[in-house]
Amino acid sequence: MKTTFLVFLLLLIVSTAFAQNKQFDIVVGGGYYATPSRVPVFGGEFFNGEFEYHHNRRWAFSAGLLTTQYHYRLDGSRSSTLSGIPINRGGEIQTNFMAKYKVVNQKVLTVQLGLGAGLFTMGQEVAIDYSNGSSSYLYTSNTDLGFPLSAEAYTPLTRHILIGVKVGSFIFPDYPIVGNNVSFQVRYRL
Repeated sequence: MKTTFLVFLLLLIVSTAFAQNKQFDIVVGGGYYATPSRVPVFGGEFFNGEFEYHHNRRWAFSAGLLTTQYHYRLDGSRSSTLSGIPINRGGEIQTNFMAKYKVVNQKVLTVQLGLGAGLFTMGQEVAIDYSNGSSSYLYTSNTDLGFPLSAEAYTPLTRHILIGVKVGSFIFPDYPIVGNNVSFQVRYRL
């Protein structure tokens, strides 16, 4: 009985998906990234990629990946310095699934707002001092559940190529805002 129900549900989902006017976008972007959770020395660049499915005229769903490296200040650190300021290297990888609502959906401009859930892996270099006076660096990381937010606008250049900008943040339940980013995007519409 359960198997029959699951097969019926799967067939219903597949037939509904094929009944829609489907559009898929492959999105790549890059830009500036800063995290208020660590005192930045300077922000880092980031790269992101997404696969976006346009379900109907107003709703789209996407799965994405963002990766960045940056330097941040760590008081009391004996790590390398930049103009006398102690710095450490950090990095992040964000994977997410988002639902996006198109606030404006015209031929010349689309503006959409997104909200979702994803995994956020934050890493950092930690200096280890040994008793013989030498030291080395160890890269540690931790992963947690977070919630990405985004606002993006794009316009078509050709039938298949679109360009735009995106502003985003990643929010933790226990620490309000972890990462802010601003990027330029190129979309390829299948």
